[in-house]
Amino acid sequence: MPGTYDHLPVTMTVEDIGHELQLGQRSVLRLIKSGEISALWLSSRCVRVTRESFISFLRGERPAKPEHPLLRGNPQEESLNAEFN
Repeated sequence: MPGTYDHLPVTMTVEDIGHELQLGQRSVLRLIKSGEISALWLSSRCVRVTRESFISFLRGERPAKPEHPLLRGNPQEESLNAEFN
């Protein structure tokens, strides 16, 4: 990865992060769930990571606490929570 991060979008998807790290979706989601990468879960299938959070991860800076709110009310959401909890 180059020394400058200007090429990164302001908000990144799981796919964006996977492309940058050469990882699959499942591996990226595990990094997010573990708190290694700080993320905002907009829905069970919509996760966003700020460029700043991703750069912090690349620099080895870990967030103070994992930011993974549990999703409720939808069977798909419950399945996702079960898989990553």
